[in-house]
Amino acid sequence: MEYAAPALYWFAVAGAGGACLKHWLTPETMLRELTPVAFRGGATLSPEGRWWGSYAAGAMNLGIFVNGVWVGLYGDRVARQGHLLGTAALFAGFAAAWATQGHTTGMKNHRAQAVKVTCIGALILTGFLLQ
Repeated sequence: MEYAAPALYWFAVAGAGGACLKHWLTPETMLRELTPVAFRGGATLSPEGRWWGSYAAGAMNLGIFVNGVWVGLYGDRVARQGHLLGTAALFAGFAAAWATQGHTTGMKNHRAQAVKVTCIGALILTGFLLQ
């Protein structure tokens, strides 16, 4: 159990870094999965879709990643808890958005996405509780 808290912490931090790279390096693939309506005529990614799905979402994840690395290296237990609690709250918000408004994305199974996001958020919240 002594390894669970740091493992969950670095899982959350690495996840943000991976999400940042995914948003910036493969926005078409990511958006085709999560927001098919961002493609005009089903083929061309709209500039608005690219902005939100690549640049803005990537920047948000970069901020979470950099903050997480800093806190992980230089912070104490309370700072790690704060980082994890904030990240878990973000996932709770995303889960609620997927569940209630996910249909607007054009994703066929948006409720399954809500469940997936809820599970990841619960894992991060577990890390908060174990710190």
